[in-house]
Amino acid sequence: MKEFGAVCDGVTDDTNALQVALNFAQAHAVALTIPQGTCKTRSLNWHGESLGGLGKQVSALMGFPGQDVLATVTDSTNLLANTRIHDLTIYVDQSVDVSCSPAEKRAPAGSCALGRLLENNSIFSAGGNGLTGTAGTGAGWAVGNCAIAMPAATGSGGNGLRVAEIENLAIAATGVDPMAAQYPGAHSTHTCGLYLAQWPQWSEFRNIDIRGVNTGIAIPALPVTAPAGLNADSNRWQNITIQATHGFTAAAGSNNVLDNVVALVGNSAATAEPPTGLVLDFAGAQQGWTVRNAVVLPAWNAVQPQLALTASGGAVTGVTAGPEHGLGFDPYGTQVPLKFSGSCTLRPRPTSTATDRSDHQRDAGRTGCSGTTTASVNAAGNWDTSAPVNLIAGQSMSFFGGNLLKGNGGYTVWNAAGSQSYETQLDGGGGTLRGGGSYAGLVANSPMGSANPVDQFPGTDFGAKLQACLGTLNATYGGTCDARNFTGTQSMGSNLTISTANATVLLPCATISTANQVIVTAGTRNVSLRGCALRGASTASGSQGGTVFLYSGTGTMVQVETRRMWRIRRDFIWTTR
Repeated sequence: MKEFGAVCDGVTDDTNALQVALNFAQAHAVALTIPQGTCKTRSLNWHGESLGGLGKQVSALMGFPGQDVLATVTDSTNLLANTRIHDLTIYVDQSVDVSCSPAEKRAPAGSCALGRLLENNSIFSAGGNGLTGTAGTGAGWAVGNCAIAMPAATGSGGNGLRVAEIENLAIAATGVDPMAAQYPGAHSTHTCGLYLAQWPQWSEFRNIDIRGVNTGIAIPALPVTAPAGLNADSNRWQNITIQATHGFTAAAGSNNVLDNVVALVGNSAATAEPPTGLVLDFAGAQQGWTVRNAVVLPAWNAVQPQLALTASGGAVTGVTAGPEHGLGFDPYGTQVPLKFSGSCTLRPRPTSTATDRSDHQRDAGRTGCSGTTTASVNAAGNWDTSAPVNLIAGQSMSFFGGNLLKGNGGYTVWNAAGSQSYETQLDGGGGTLRGGGSYAGLVANSPMGSANPVDQFPGTDFGAKLQACLGTLNATYGGTCDARNFTGTQSMGSNLTISTANATVLLPCATISTANQVIVTAGTRNVSLRGCALRGASTASGSQGGTVFLYSGTGTMVQVETRRMWRIRRDFIWTTR
C-alpha cells in the first residue's frame, strides 16, 4: 500500500492511495499487503481484491464515522472470486448512527443513510413474540456502517464472496459512541462486522474475532424472490468469536457448517431490541446447516436504573426512574433499591403506584421508612431483556454439543422440522416476562435426540421432574434426560413410567428414596438407565459417589412389561428397607 502513497499512521486520510491500490489490484489480479500501522480511510469501493496484513496486532484499516471500510456496490456484477483477506484488523467507527433504526428508549433515531434491515417480519419485529412463535411486522433491527459490507437489493449481481478465504481477521469498534458519556460501554449506533447481503458461496471463514459492534455477522434474506440458481450454500465458519448485541444472523443458505462459534451478547444499546445470539431463520428449500459446539452467553454490560421514592405524611407520592432506565437491565425478579426523600411514617398503609416518564408503572407496596431507611421494589418485567434470544427455524439441521444458553436467562425458539440435536444444551434459561409471568427455557417441537437437563423441568420432586423431561422426548428418536445435576437424597413420589423408545436417563450421584416403581411399558425399545460411577463408602449413600435407589415398596422396583432391548448400567445399586 505504501507504494501507492499510503502513510498508515492512524491520522492521515489514506483513502485516495488505498483506492488507487485496489483499482490496480483489480485490473492486474494481484494481492495487496497492508503494512505495519493503521491506514485510515473513508469507504473504499471494493471489488473483492485480496488483502493481507502482517498480523492482527500489526496491520489495520480504520474507517471514518458512519462509513463502511470495505464496501461493494449494491448487487455488484464485477466481483472477483478466490478472495483472500487475512492477518489484519478492521476498525469500524461507531460515532454516528447511519442505520434506519427508529428512536427507542434513550437512543435517538438513525439517519437512515444506509437502509439495511434485518429479520423482517420475524419474532423480533414489532408485535412479534418468540414465546408463542408469533411473527411481527417490519424489521427486527437495522444495520449501519460495517467493516465489510456487500449489500444487495434484488440478487441480480449474483454471489458476493465465492471460493473465498477470510481468516485471522479482527473487527473492532472505534470512535466514541454518542451515548458513552452517560452509559459507559454502550453500543447505541448500529455498526456491524460482516454484512453479506450479496451472499457468499463455497467460502471459508476462519479465526475471526468481532468485538464492540451492534451486529456481528449478518447474511440477510433478499427483500424480493431470489433469482433462479442464486444461493448462499456450502460455506464454513470456524472459530468465530463475537461480542455484540446481535451475534450471528443468517436467513439464507443451505449446507453451511458452523464450528466453534462463540457469541457474547447483551443489550447495552439503550434500544428496545432484544439481544440475539444465534439466529438461523430459513424458509423454503434452504436447509441442512450443521452446528458444532456453538456457545451463546449473555454479556452483562448493563446499568441498573436507580429509582427515587418521594413520600409525605405516610403516603408515597411518587417514584422516579433514573436516566439509566431502559439500558437493557433485566432484574429477573430481583429487588431494585429505592431512595427516600421527604417524610413518611414507619408503617404507611396505602399501596400507591406512580408512572415515570417512560410510562412504566411500579407498585411501591407497603414499605416502612425513616430518614436513614432504604427499601426496595420488585421491578421485574419493566425493562427489555438483556438475556439473549436464539431462533432456530428451518429444516434438516444438526446440532452437536455446545450450549446455546451458557449464562442464566434467555431462551431458544426452536422451529426446525426434521432436525436433530445431540447433547446440545438448548434450554436451561427462563426468566421474567414484561408485564409479569415467566417463560420456559425452551420453545421446542421435540428436537430429535435432544439432551435435556432434568432440573430445568417443572415438578414437586426428582421423580416428577424426570417424568416431565421424559414426556418431551421425540416419540420416534427419543433423547436424553440428564439428571446428573441433583445431589443428596431425592424423592420419587409416584411411579416413573418410560414409554418413549430410544430414551436414555443419566442418573445423579444421589440417593433416590422411594416406594414407587420404575416401569418400562410394553413395546418400548432401547431404554437405558445410566447411573453415576460408584466410588465406595456405604451401599446406601449416593452422596458418596454412586446412584442409589433406596426402595421401600413391595413389588419389583424396575418393571419391564415385555422383553425388549433395554439396559441398566452397573454404575448404581439399589437397596431395600
